[in-house]
Amino acid sequence: MEFFIKRRKSGLLAIENGHFIEKFTVIKFKTKAKRLENKPYDILENICESKINCLLNVGITEMWNVIIGDSADTFDNVNAEIGIGSDDTAAAAAQTGLLDVAAEWAAMDGAYPSVLNQTATWSGTFIDGEAEYAWKECAVRNGAVAPITMNRVVSDKGIKGAGEEWVARLAITLS
Repeated sequence: MEFFIKRRKSGLLAIENGHFIEKFTVIKFKTKAKRLENKPYDILENICESKINCLLNVGITEMWNVIIGDSADTFDNVNAEIGIGSDDTAAAAAQTGLLDVAAEWAAMDGAYPSVLNQTATWSGTFIDGEAEYAWKECAVRNGAVAPITMNRVVSDKGIKGAGEEWVARLAITLS
């Protein structure tokens, strides 16, 4: 998704543009043992286009508040959670979270979230018994008392079966 900023510089109107990309990856393991051996049976990855993903207005506001120091509810390894739901309604900036009321949330895996250059990545593992349904939406939220969801991605990743462990990974690049 591209965005544009208009600003006045020395009496002239300058237009700057920006861009963000969300990459949603699901790494599928048949069992916990296979996950511990790092032997997935499938890896689904897609670069999300603006029509199927977006940063949510509430998430953008929270990110700005964190940046300027008006919020301590960060999207860090203590507070962040990654969520999975089964609703495939198109993403819209006015939404405030995952639309599936039964969506499940996982804490961050070790070493996540991480930042490399212009990309922040969040990753969480859903073990046996968790999120065993169709994976159609994904989001990151801060796990504060009143969680705020940063984004929403809509992408069908299949149905997680009993006994399986799946890793949901979301990378957001700003440029």
